[in-house]
Amino acid sequence: LWFSTILLGLSPQWWSFKHNLHHISTNEIDYDGDIQLFPFIYLWKPQKHQDKWNRRFQHIYFTALYSILQLKWQVDSLLWAWKYKKYDELAGFAIHWAWYIFILPWKIWFFGVLIGGTGTAWVVTSNHQAEFKWDSKKQFVNEPKSESKYKIHDLAAHQIISTRNIYLDTWFGNWACGGLQYQVEHHLFPR
Repeated sequence: LWFSTILLGLSPQWWSFKHNLHHISTNEIDYDGDIQLFPFIYLWKPQKHQDKWNRRFQHIYFTALYSILQLKWQVDSLLWAWKYKKYDELAGFAIHWAWYIFILPWKIWFFGVLIGGTGTAWVVTSNHQAEFKWDSKKQFVNEPKSESKYKIHDLAAHQIISTRNIYLDTWFGNWACGGLQYQVEHHLFPR
C-alpha cells in the first residue's frame, strides 16, 4: 500500500480493479477502459455518428497525450480513493504530492512525468494497440447471438485472440518491457 501510494502515486485497489477488468474483457469496446480513449484517440474506426473531427489529426498529437499516461493514472487513483473513502491511500497520496509540489523542483517533476508516461505508453501500446477490437465476446463464441453464457474455455480463447506478443532482440528492450512483451502469457496468467 505505502509503496504504491507514496512512491508511485497509484492506488493498489484502483489498479487491481482496472487491471482485472481489462483482463476479463480485453479489447471489448464497451468494457475495457484501456481502449476507451475517445474522443481524443480512436483505436478503431468509429461509427459515423461517433466520429469526431479531430480523429484525422490524432497521429500528430497522440504522443503528447500518451506522455501524460502516468499522470492520468495517478489522478484516476486519487479520484478512486476519494470516491471510496480510502483514507489510508489518501494519506499516502498526500505524502506523494507534498513531495512533488513542495520539495522536488518542478522541472524534474515535469520531465519525470513525461519520461515515465512516454516509457509506459511505448511498452503498453506496442503490444496492445494493434489488437482486434470487438463489441462483445459473442463475436467469437460459437453460440447464437441471443445467448450470453460463456464456457470456461472462452476466457482462454478470448485472451489468445485479443493479445499478441512482441519480439525484442536486445537486452535493453526486454528489460524496459519488464515481461510485458509476453502479453499472451500475461493475459492468460495475469499474476
